[in-house]
Amino acid sequence: SACLGCSAGTYSTIFGANSSLTCLKCSHGKYSTLIGADTKESCTPCPPGTYSSTLGASTVSACLGCSAGTYSTIFGANSSLTCLKCSHGKYSTLIGADTKESCTPCPPGTYSSTLGASTVSACLGCS
Repeated sequence: SACLGCSAGTYSTIFGANSSLTCLKCSHGKYSTLIGADTKESCTPCPPGTYSSTLGASTVSACLGCSAGTYSTIFGANSSLTCLKCSHGKYSTLIGADTKESCTPCPPGTYSSTLGASTVSACLGCS
């Protein structure tokens, strides 16, 4: 019978394999859209600002965005714990932010003691 490719989200490095059990899943934080992938390098890291805890992910949509008020610069992150909170005096409304600069400073005349603020309303007026 014909050789069948490993499904998307998996790969196999074995010559002469006779079972889909030789197809290994892409690790957490990675995905692969390829059918018949033959190296673990076929598994693409989730982009910065996202993470995936899914084993054997077959689309980039498995990479979830860091929530508003957080950001991540890491490729291939496998947990929301890699999403860092915006510092005091800053906020971010973005989902999937990938730089510290995504955190916007509170406007003049306001302050925020909240870590990971996700809206400008966290910036309180000075009294």
